[in-house]
Amino acid sequence: MKSRAEILSILKNLKQDLSPRYHIRRLGIFGSVARDAHTPTSDVDILVEFDSPIGGFSFVHLKELLSCALEMEVDLVTPGGLHPLLAETIQSDVVYV
Repeated sequence: MKSRAEILSILKNLKQDLSPRYHIRRLGIFGSVARDAHTPTSDVDILVEFDSPIGGFSFVHLKELLSCALEMEVDLVTPGGLHPLLAETIQSDVVYV
């Protein structure tokens, strides 16, 4: 199981490599991994903000790239995709890379 620090390091490196192609403005984790309370069966919740819109296929491809690099299931969401009742809590929980 990867530690929170390892996950953040991998994401930081990936952000540098993937930002030009996917127009990533910000990338961060939230949920159990951000709180360092994850288990071997946890997924990693990732919040991504884009400088410009990307298509659905690119979004799915980005999710798969992140999942493969982290060797974990990834739940990838944008700020607009957050449930309104949870958005404020999630945004205060995010650890950006």
